[in-house]
Amino acid sequence: MQTRTEARRCAILEAATDLFLEKGYERTTLDDILERSKGSRSTVYKLFGNKEGLLKAIVEETTGEIWAVVADWHAKNPPPTEQSLFELGCLLFTAVMAPRAIALHRILVAEGPYIPEIGAYCLKIGPDRSKSRLAEWFAEGQRSGHFMDYAPEDLAQIFMGLVITDLHLRRTFCQAPMSDEDTLRRRVKTAVQIFLNGVNKTAPCDPERRNLPVKA
Repeated sequence: MQTRTEARRCAILEAATDLFLEKGYERTTLDDILERSKGSRSTVYKLFGNKEGLLKAIVEETTGEIWAVVADWHAKNPPPTEQSLFELGCLLFTAVMAPRAIALHRILVAEGPYIPEIGAYCLKIGPDRSKSRLAEWFAEGQRSGHFMDYAPEDLAQIFMGLVITDLHLRRTFCQAPMSDEDTLRRRVKTAVQIFLNGVNKTAPCDPERRNLPVKA
């Protein structure tokens, strides 16, 4: 059963999250949060320290939810296959493109120059942790003979980048609508095909051939 302190914490955090996403971090005052949450200033100071502490708590909870699908993927799946990469890509795309995730990203972009430690913390507990777990999964695939011997960390970074694409930036700038299911699956399928064609041992890419002249 939730204690009174836990209930107050949840109410304040929920109010702050909604207001930060609605109005932006800078335009939201502590009084706004207290009015919506029916909480007290002393409780905020005790549980979070200040408004910046509230933002850090929101980043921790929201970022954890967004990236959890990637962080635990390798522990529950066999070595990478086309199907498992497609399923992972769909989960990653859906999580990162969710309205709440995009709204939080906008806040971090806006506030990054003023509170850079929040951005660093978000990267550490979200994308960086997920990339590390995904790299472990790719390393297992390499031991099973699935991929060439590229650095697993690079494979993880490239796969995540291919899935997310420029659409994340466009969504952040309000220049792209929410993707429907068909668009999501098409983009992820394309990303997986490009990734596999580049790293599978059956389709080697010789870096020494990159600058060969094109025959007339």
